[in-house]
Amino acid sequence: MLRHTDTSHRYAVVNSLPTHVGRRGSTYYVRFRLPASLARTLGIPENRRSLCTDDFRLARIRCLTATLWFEALVGTLENMKSTTREDLEAAASAYFDELIADVDQPANPP
Repeated sequence: MLRHTDTSHRYAVVNSLPTHVGRRGSTYYVRFRLPASLARTLGIPENRRSLCTDDFRLARIRCLTATLWFEALVGTLENMKSTTREDLEAAASAYFDELIADVDQPANPP
């Protein structure tokens, strides 16, 4: 049996960011594309948010949790009778404020 021993591809996957994450200066940000129908309704094609970090690992963690949140939010917004851009902005601001506060808390506070 032939075994593939090259693990460089695993290293590359673990040490790469999703395509919807970028950097502006030294700070990472995440960009979520809205589904076409929701983009038309809200008048914007995407939503961008700072991950408020210059740390690669923390950016990955925040991106992964934010992606799960965004998928759920899209479902909620699509089911609302009259969705507005303000609804999206308010939800995103509240979520990212909480995400950053939760992740930045020490594991064992004094």
